[in-house]
Amino acid sequence: MSNKIFKSVISTLKQLKGISDKRLGDNPIKHAPAGNFQEKNSDNLLISVVIPVYNAKKYLRQCLESVINQSYSNIEIICVDNSSEEETSKILQDYAAKDSRIKIIKEAAKMGSGPARNIGVQNAAGEYIHFLDSDDWVKSNLYEKMKNIIDEFHPQMINFSFQKYNNKKKSFEYEYVYKENYLFNKIFSGTDYPEFINNNEAVWKCLYKREFLQKNKLFFSDLPCHEDTAFYMECILKAKAIYILPEVLYFYRTNRAKSLMKDRFKYYDCYPEWIKTLEKLASGYDENIRGIILKRIEQASLSTYNYFIQNDAIGAAKYYNWVKNFIKEKGVNTLPKELIPYAETMLKRTYPVYAARVLIKYYCPHLVNILVKIKKSLQKQT
Repeated sequence: MSNKIFKSVISTLKQLKGISDKRLGDNPIKHAPAGNFQEKNSDNLLISVVIPVYNAKKYLRQCLESVINQSYSNIEIICVDNSSEEETSKILQDYAAKDSRIKIIKEAAKMGSGPARNIGVQNAAGEYIHFLDSDDWVKSNLYEKMKNIIDEFHPQMINFSFQKYNNKKKSFEYEYVYKENYLFNKIFSGTDYPEFINNNEAVWKCLYKREFLQKNKLFFSDLPCHEDTAFYMECILKAKAIYILPEVLYFYRTNRAKSLMKDRFKYYDCYPEWIKTLEKLASGYDENIRGIILKRIEQASLSTYNYFIQNDAIGAAKYYNWVKNFIKEKGVNTLPKELIPYAETMLKRTYPVYAARVLIKYYCPHLVNILVKIKKSLQKQT
C-alpha cells in the first residue's frame, strides 16, 4: 500500500471515530438511553399490602408470616387495627418491632373492612396495592409473580386465583381458578368482556395500581355488607389494562368465629342501600352491562339469605321483611298509575309474594326469586 493511500485510510478512520464519539458521547454506556431495559429489570418497585385487622389473634401470625417471608421483599405492610382486642394489637406491635416494613394504623372506633381499606390506601406509598384479610394468607411467591407481570405488561389490575380453607373442618376445599383462557397472557379492558364483570368480586384476589384507583376516585363504601361488590365491579368497568394469572396464590379462610364477614349480617338495613349503590352503578352503562350488574344483586341477596336460613331464623324473617318493604316503598311509586291502587291493596293482604310479583314486573325483576324462596323457607319453619 502506498504512503498516500495509507494516510487516506487513517484519515477516514479518525473521521468515523469522531462521528461515533459525537453520537455516543464521552461515555457511551453512561449516556445511552435506558429505554425499557432499566424499567423491566428494576427491583425498586414498591408494593403496599393493606391488611384490615379485627380480632384475628388466632390467625394473624400466619397471615403476617406469609407476607414478611415473601420472595420479593420490597413491600410495605400497612395494618389498620380496627378496634381490635388487646391481644390482637400486641401481636401487631411485636411483629412491627421485628420488621420495619410493618406500619400500624390504630383506629379506636370500630369500622367495617371497607373504610379500613380506604385508610390503608390513603397511607400507602406503593405503586401497586394488595388488600389482604387478616385471617387469610398468601403463597410465598405472590408478589414476585406480580412484579414480573408488572414489568412486562404494566396493568392497572391483576387478577389471580385462590383456594378456600374451611377453618371448622381444617381442610382445603374449593379452588377458584380462572378458566377464561382466551384472556390469558394479554391485557384487556373490562367493558370489552362484560362477562368478566361478575366473576367473583373478592377484592383480595387482585393487585391494583394506586394511580388507577386515585384517578378514578375508586374507594370502598362504609356499608357493613357487600362493601367489596361495587368497588370491584367499578374497578373492572374503569380498567383499560387487566391481566389474569390463573394460578392459586391466595388462601381464603371460611367458617371462623368473630369475623367481619359474620358481623356484617347483623345490619339488615344495609341491603337496601347496597342495592341502590349497584343500581346507580348500573345506570351508567348499556343494557347488557346493566343486566349483568342487576343479576349480581339477585345472586348476592340469595346467598345472604341462605346464610340466615342456616344460622339465624330471626334474621331470615327480618331479611324477608326488608325485601318486601323495599319493594313496597320503591315499587309502588314506579308502577303505572292505573296499577297503584291494585298493588297497594295486595300489599295490605297476606299475599306479599304475589303482590311483589306485580311490583317486580315493573321495578326490580332481579328480586323475584328472593321473595319466593324466602317465603317458602319461612313457611316450612313455622
